[in-house]
Amino acid sequence: MAAVVAFDGCYEAPRAAALSGVPKSTVYDWARKGLVIPSISPEREKLWSYADLMALRVVSWLRHPKSDGDQIRPASAMGQVRDALSQLDQRGLDLWDGRASRSPLFVDRHGRIIIDEDGSKYDLAGQGV
Repeated sequence: MAAVVAFDGCYEAPRAAALSGVPKSTVYDWARKGLVIPSISPEREKLWSYADLMALRVVSWLRHPKSDGDQIRPASAMGQVRDALSQLDQRGLDLWDGRASRSPLFVDRHGRIIIDEDGSKYDLAGQGV
């Protein structure tokens, strides 16, 4: 396990919050609500991996408006984020793919969350895009 921890990183909540840019209270809140659960230790001394930090950043990014030149894409509602995370789980996909250094989630120009699974893209209703 030590080799895995060394490879993935091992961060306590204050450091995970600082590195991910997500407030510490939000990091704890999302862990408590099951949005981003620390993979190294989800119990009393919560410990986050590097992939967990990236997952925190992705969820935070989804929850904020995104600028694309002259257009602003709206923040994704928390219900949509939960739905997207649930669908990733059902499809066996991780929120952050460390090998590809990316998330399978992105937001289209209309502000919809899209799931990219092996090059096939679906909206949250399961429709191909």
